[in-house]
Amino acid sequence: FIELKNAYKTLTDQATRRQYDHDRDRDAAVMEVNGWKPKVKRGFDATEVLKKLQEEQKNPGKTIEVPMTCRLEKFFWGGHKGHTRERKLKDFVGFTVEEKTFRLDVPKGAPNPCILEFKHAGDHQEDARPDTIKFIITAKPHETIDRDGDDLIVRQSVAMRPDTHTLPFMSGQVDGVR
Repeated sequence: FIELKNAYKTLTDQATRRQYDHDRDRDAAVMEVNGWKPKVKRGFDATEVLKKLQEEQKNPGKTIEVPMTCRLEKFFWGGHKGHTRERKLKDFVGFTVEEKTFRLDVPKGAPNPCILEFKHAGDHQEDARPDTIKFIITAKPHETIDRDGDDLIVRQSVAMRPDTHTLPFMSGQVDGVR
């Protein structure tokens, strides 16, 4: 009965009713023009905040180091590498096992080894926060090139003209390193 009374009071107030009608009509117009409903922000959920605070008070999880290798070209040009791992997730019933694919983005000119961390993306624990996964990516040995810091060193000798030392600059071009 109280809800009916409040609804009647709200709808008899012209300014409030106009606002409700405006919102309803705007949503219908957006749906008609764009083909989708306007995005609605989620309301405040205190239980979610409380759950997050309880998670933060747990002990930190372990750091799992995962060694990986990728081609030297990926360190030079940049790119991504996919890695799939199984992990334990905690839910209301207990623990479930899920396969998660990590996208490891190796930036252009990355150092060797390239270290990428995924915080709280590992196995969930009963009494601690989820584990952190630390991928340590190193370059595979290349058949013709060695890497020394930021320098690439060609293993084979390069033939040059005898008067190269007298030239003000040197330039060269190759189709590839293989």
